[in-house]
Amino acid sequence: LDVRARAVVNATGIFVDELRALDDARSRPLLAHSRGAHVVFPARAFRGRDALLVPKTADGRVLFVIPWLDHVVIGTTDIAVTGASLEVTATGAEIDFIIEQANAYLETPLRRSDAVATFAGLRPLVSGAGAATATLSREHLVQASRSGVVTVTGGKWTTYRKMAQDTIDAAAREAGLAVAPSPTATLPLHGSPGLAFVMRDRRYAAYGTDAGALLALERTDPALAERLDPRLPYTRAEAVYAARHEFARTVVDVLARRTRALFLDVEAARAAAPAVASLLAAELDRDDAWRERQSSDLEAVARTYAFQDSRAVAAQSAG
Repeated sequence: LDVRARAVVNATGIFVDELRALDDARSRPLLAHSRGAHVVFPARAFRGRDALLVPKTADGRVLFVIPWLDHVVIGTTDIAVTGASLEVTATGAEIDFIIEQANAYLETPLRRSDAVATFAGLRPLVSGAGAATATLSREHLVQASRSGVVTVTGGKWTTYRKMAQDTIDAAAREAGLAVAPSPTATLPLHGSPGLAFVMRDRRYAAYGTDAGALLALERTDPALAERLDPRLPYTRAEAVYAARHEFARTVVDVLARRTRALFLDVEAARAAAPAVASLLAAELDRDDAWRERQSSDLEAVARTYAFQDSRAVAAQSAG
């Protein structure tokens, strides 16, 4: 499709330089990519209720140990990589490093065999003359090209609202529109419970004021109250809700993007996949062949969250 616009926002994360090159082949890259890995353990691996922060590891980074969804997540690493890719895996060396650094502060040592999942991602860091990625700023950058392409990059999840405000202001200026005050600083997120909201069923606390819709599904069909897998906190109702109200269209959508099943326990997510496929097939009117493809698609993604030998993904590292 050809679409004409006064301004275009390039918010493509780790791929912003590729889009900038399409706009202007002479543009110089903005980013230095860095891989961060995390390892997830069952809650029993860490008896504390509060998070633990180690201010300086052997490589000069911080290490965090955070109780999360009846599990504990430990991270992270900072490995310079060349180029951007959609699927990123943690190396065996990174996993061992995280466990080794955490064990220096834990009463009961962790073992790799105790872990239930691992995940990694790439940081789009604004580069700085060959500096180490661990020292690069996590601040965001908004830049407009001569043709009106507004690029936003850098930043962190925790600063997303300010990033969006600055980007929209820049796009409005490029388009010759009036820059209006941003209302989102005080605008509640969808489902935000507010001070007066009391959650009676903590299973669905993450849904805020939408939790009633999950409970209504259970009342309509009590079988939906069953967990997708005993090792996961998610119910069958959440898969149905994801299809009806959150645009979930695949098993991967449900287990990796609407819930955090793959982040919490790879084997449990694999075990839950057939049930999720059946629930989605009923909601979306899909056939048996579609259900089988969904299971194989889930397996391909699940390998990203399983443990990797460091040699298998050595090509991801810059060396």
